[in-house]
Amino acid sequence: MSAFPRPALLLATCMVALGPGCSAVTPRQGDAALVRSLVPADAVALEMLTLRVPADAAALDESLWIGIDELQFPTELRRRLAANGIRAGVIGARLPASLEQLLKSDGPSGASTDANPAIQVSDFENEPRVRRRIIETRSGRKMKFVCIGEKERVGELSLLLRCDDGAVNGRTYRKVMGLLLARAFPEGDGRVRLEVLPEIEHGDPQRRFEPGDGMMRVEFGPARERFDTLRLEAVLSPGQTLLLTCVADRPGTLGHHFFTENASDRVVQKLVLVRLAAANYDDLFSPDTPAAEID
Repeated sequence: MSAFPRPALLLATCMVALGPGCSAVTPRQGDAALVRSLVPADAVALEMLTLRVPADAAALDESLWIGIDELQFPTELRRRLAANGIRAGVIGARLPASLEQLLKSDGPSGASTDANPAIQVSDFENEPRVRRRIIETRSGRKMKFVCIGEKERVGELSLLLRCDDGAVNGRTYRKVMGLLLARAFPEGDGRVRLEVLPEIEHGDPQRRFEPGDGMMRVEFGPARERFDTLRLEAVLSPGQTLLLTCVADRPGTLGHHFFTENASDRVVQKLVLVRLAAANYDDLFSPDTPAAEID
């Protein structure tokens, strides 16, 4: 049995949780229309898991990718992602056997349902191997998944970025936090377009001017660098999962820094899985699909 909850169960739990003032309602079997009426029309329920395994684990070889759809992304984007140490694919409703086995790990390194995104796992032997979060969001609303500096910012990080022409540019950042920015856009037929963009925050907080809503706004915080050429989009049906991880043997790349860490005298690889549990938006009576841009 898959480690993910059944979509119907998650639909009921997550969608009711989204509705303000509706905590006393318990939908009965077959009351799908009632569930939909309790929540915003553009509500989306996601499940995110971060799986940590030894980087040399046999389960991470090519057999893991059999049956995972990498062709949903354009050839040029896949090439660009791989050059910068990132590998991505879409998993169907059933997980690959090797991945499902990893998710069933138990003991001190077994699954955890801790939803605190600020916890950094630093002891591979004694901390949970799987982190699970239930995410309730609206169309176009920004979500941030921390990949670097979860507990405290990294003092210094040297990054190698490979351009389309093959040139390699290097840069060193200080006081670093690495993020995956994500937004979900319901398509109106039960599917959701999930947009993911890597970003690095670095340096001391300072005042800066940012464009937004047709005007400039003042923000106070660290400098941000977004890697727009590595932006990816995946269209997910309920039960499908976006998998993000690193490419082996790409030290110093963005993917290496985002999806590996050193713990207990070994290199740990992280697999980030984002599964679509349910989307509430239906465009049957509305020609306009909610849309927004990452600002």
